[in-house]
Amino acid sequence: MHTLLIVLILSACILLAASHDGGSESSRSGVNSSVISSGQKKKKEISKEQKKEQAGLTRIALAVLENHFAAEGEKASLADLSESFEVPTNYKIPAGLFVTFYKEGKTRACWGSVQPIHPDLVKATVYTAEDALNKEYRHRPITRAELKDIRAQVTVIRQSVPIGSHHELNPLHDGLLLKARGKGAVILPGEASDPHHQIVMARLKAGVRPVESCELYRLKTDVYK
Repeated sequence: MHTLLIVLILSACILLAASHDGGSESSRSGVNSSVISSGQKKKKEISKEQKKEQAGLTRIALAVLENHFAAEGEKASLADLSESFEVPTNYKIPAGLFVTFYKEGKTRACWGSVQPIHPDLVKATVYTAEDALNKEYRHRPITRAELKDIRAQVTVIRQSVPIGSHHELNPLHDGLLLKARGKGAVILPGEASDPHHQIVMARLKAGVRPVESCELYRLKTDVYK
C-alpha cells in the first residue's frame, strides 16, 4: 500500500510538470506570433509609404482629371488621392492656387483662390482641380472624349501687392486681382497681352463698369505647366 501511494504521487507530479511545460510553450508561441504580426504590420506601413508617387503639380492635376472620369468602382476619394502623392518640402506651404485645364491653347476649365485654403500644395491642387471640373460655368464641361488632349497648368500665388495703376503690371509674369463693391476677378499671368487689356478683362469678368473705382493688386506667382 505504501509503495502504491508513492507511485501515485510520482505520477501526479509528472503530469503536473508536463502541464506547466505545455502552458509555457503556448505562452511563448503567443508572444512570437504577436512579434511577427507587429513586424508584418510595420512592413506593410513602410510599403504603403514607398508607394506614394513623387509628382509635379500638373501631374497631380491631371491625375484628378483621370480620377474624375474613372468608373464608380475605381474612383478614389479626394482624401485618398491626396494621400497617394508625396509632399516634398517645397510643397509643404499654404498658398493661394489656381488650376487651369486647357486644350489646344484654349481654356476649358479654371478655378482657384488667391487666399490659402489647404495646408499644402498637393491638397490644394487636388481639391482645386476637382472644383475646376465641377464649378466652372464659363466653359462647357470637359468630356471623356477630350481627355487625351487636355493639358494642365497650376498657378501658385506667392504674394499679393496693392498697386496704383496698370503701369505697375507685367501681364506676362504678373497676375491681377481687381476688387470693387464686394466684387472681384483674377486674371492669371499670360491671359492678357498688355496691362491695360488685363484691367479691362478683370473689369468685365467682375462686372465692374469702367467709370467705377476699384482696387488693384499685382499677383506674384509661380506657374507650373
